[in-house]
Amino acid sequence: MRLLIAAVVVLAALAALLANRRHAHPAAPAPLVAAAASVAPPASARPVDDGSEPDEATLRRIVFEEYEAVERQGGMALTLTATGKQLTVHPKVHEAHKDECHKLPYNPGQWECGMTLMMTLHDGDTPSPKAERVDVKRGPDGRWVPT
Repeated sequence: MRLLIAAVVVLAALAALLANRRHAHPAAPAPLVAAAASVAPPASARPVDDGSEPDEATLRRIVFEEYEAVERQGGMALTLTATGKQLTVHPKVHEAHKDECHKLPYNPGQWECGMTLMMTLHDGDTPSPKAERVDVKRGPDGRWVPT
């Protein structure tokens, strides 16, 4: 019986303490809606997502631009793990074909496209196929850009 009375006294004290804290510290004021609206980019700066997937010509342009950027930087440095030998390759895309595209569910407006590239790593080599994934989204101007 004494234990039951002690438990009731403790619960009553906790309830009184919580009630006093609730009245002593009023809730913070709600943020102003106008301030949040000023942070959002203007409608003209947001990309237009019409739900269509990127076409093959657009993907081809993006892939060629990426590999041309590698060449402008002097090629791609590689290290052969078996021997430790280091060399620089100069990848060149000869053909690029779109295989499939699908929307990425965790990034609205972003697409992941599979492509088959015919490419070489050195001048004079015979082009061989290479599968590659290309992630794209619409930029502010509505053009497809790599992510």
